[in-house]
Amino acid sequence: MAGLERRDVDLARNLILVRHSWSRDFPKGDHEEAIPIHPELKPYLEQALRRANGHLLFPAPNGKMLPRDFKLAEKLRSAMARAGIVLGYKHICRRCKA
Repeated sequence: MAGLERRDVDLARNLILVRHSWSRDFPKGDHEEAIPIHPELKPYLEQALRRANGHLLFPAPNGKMLPRDFKLAEKLRSAMARAGIVLGYKHICRRCKA
C-alpha cells in the first residue's frame, strides 16, 4: 500500500495492479498481479485518488514513499478499530503455529 501509485488503481475494471515493491521494480514472483477491489473499498479509493497530489496514492507527509519502518499494519488496525469495522484481533503467529 505504501508504494501504491495512482496508475495502479483501475476503478473501471475494479482492480488494483501490484506492479512493484519497495526495493524492486517487480513484486514477489516477478510479475504483475491484479487484485479485485471490494465494493466497500471503492469509495475510499475514489476519495484517495481525488486527494492525491503526486503519483503516490498514500504518500508520507513529505510527498515521498512511506519509509520501510512505517508500521502500516498497526495503523490499519487502529483505523479499523476507530471506524468500528473490527472489535479486536486474535493474533496467531505463523511461526509459533508450525
